[in-house]
Amino acid sequence: ASGGATNTGGGNAGAGRLGPLITCANMYQQLNKLDTLKEEYVKARPAAVHKAWFGFNPPSVSSGDGGVSFVDWLPGWYEMILMLLADERRRSATVFGNEMGPQITAQVMGACFRPLLSSFTSRLSSIFPLRPASTLPSSSSSNNTRLEGICLAYESTLRFLSQAYDHMVGCDNTIIYNEFANIASPFAPYQLEFSTLELRHSSENAALIAKNIQKAGRGKTTNDVAGGALDDGDLDGVGGTP
Repeated sequence: ASGGATNTGGGNAGAGRLGPLITCANMYQQLNKLDTLKEEYVKARPAAVHKAWFGFNPPSVSSGDGGVSFVDWLPGWYEMILMLLADERRRSATVFGNEMGPQITAQVMGACFRPLLSSFTSRLSSIFPLRPASTLPSSSSSNNTRLEGICLAYESTLRFLSQAYDHMVGCDNTIIYNEFANIASPFAPYQLEFSTLELRHSSENAALIAKNIQKAGRGKTTNDVAGGALDDGDLDGVGGTP
C-alpha cells in the first residue's frame, strides 16, 4: 500500500528486531491512524540527541575550567545526528515502507532541533551578542568566543546540512527546505546584520589593540625611567674631570 506500513521484513535481521513496531504500524494503518503513530514516533526518536545538547557545559573562566567550547563541541553533536539519520533512513523504510522513509527521516531531523532552537540562539548570543556589551571583550578571548566563533558554528551547520541531505534523497524538496531553514534560523539575525556586526567586531578589536599598546607603553616607560636612574647613579664620578 502507498501508505507504507505493510513491510513484514522477511529475512531481514533489522526487520526482525523491529517486528513489534512493524506490527503496530500495520495495525495503525488498518485503523486509518498511521499519521498519529508517525507523529509520536518522530517526536521520540531524538531523545538521545536532546539529552546530549542539554548536557553540554561551557567552560568556566572563573573556575579555570578548560572544557571544550561550544564551537568546538558542535561538530561532534552534528555527527551524532548524522548517525541517527543514517539509521533512521533504514529503520523508517523498514517500518513504514520505502516511500515514507525519506520523509520521516527529514521529520526526525527537524525534531532534533525544534525544541532547542531558543537554546541554540542563546548559545550563539553568548559567543557574540547581537547588541554590543558595555565593556570590551577580554584580550584573552579566543576566536571561538567572538564573531569568528559565529562564523565557525555556521560553517559547521552548513556542512551538517549538506551531509544530512544525502539521507533524505527522495523526500519532497519543499519539506527539506523548510526543515533546513528552521535549523539555520538562529543564524538569520547575524546574516541580516553581518556588515554592522563585522564593523563592531573590527572596532572592538582596534580598541582592544590600542588599549594593550597603551598598557605596554606605560610599562615600558616605567622600566626605562627606573633603568635610566640606575645608569645615572652608576656613572656618577666615572670619567668626570678630577
